[in-house]
Amino acid sequence: HHMLAFAAMMQGQNKVATDAINQMLQEIPEAWREKNAAMVDGMFSMPYEMHIRFGRWNEILAEPEPPESLPITRAFRHYARGVAFAAMNQAGDARREQARFRELVALIPEQAMFVMNPASRVFQVADSMLEGEILYRESQVEEALAALKEAVEREEQLRYIEPPDWIQPVRHVLGAALMDAKR
Repeated sequence: HHMLAFAAMMQGQNKVATDAINQMLQEIPEAWREKNAAMVDGMFSMPYEMHIRFGRWNEILAEPEPPESLPITRAFRHYARGVAFAAMNQAGDARREQARFRELVALIPEQAMFVMNPASRVFQVADSMLEGEILYRESQVEEALAALKEAVEREEQLRYIEPPDWIQPVRHVLGAALMDAKR
């Protein structure tokens, strides 16, 4: 289901991706998830990644707070909310979500893994990408592009896995920003 969701997201197949993610998460029994939260935490961030991929900003904002047993997903939710607010040109709200994201990331144990990569390294990609998204909406184009290029470099340092631990390719966002800036 995880691989199908990723492939469908990359092909723009909204319904296939949504159904695959929902089925994947529904098939994980709650009691098992609670006992093995560290192993599956990163997978529960997939709905946020899917919403970002398809530009579903209101759906991101409507997602409930994940349980405390999923600290990676809880932090990722605030990253996604920051991206949504930035995309909706609400930079102040995006900055508040960014601050909360950073607070929660600081609380995640150093040994926490996304799947194949330390959560801290995956969140470095998210941090730079969110900063770039916000700066771009604040009309700080050069600073935004620098942050997005930093996110690309950080993404390239992640260990290879399929589907990747970082689903939303930063190069897509950087390319869109460059095109919008007529570069």
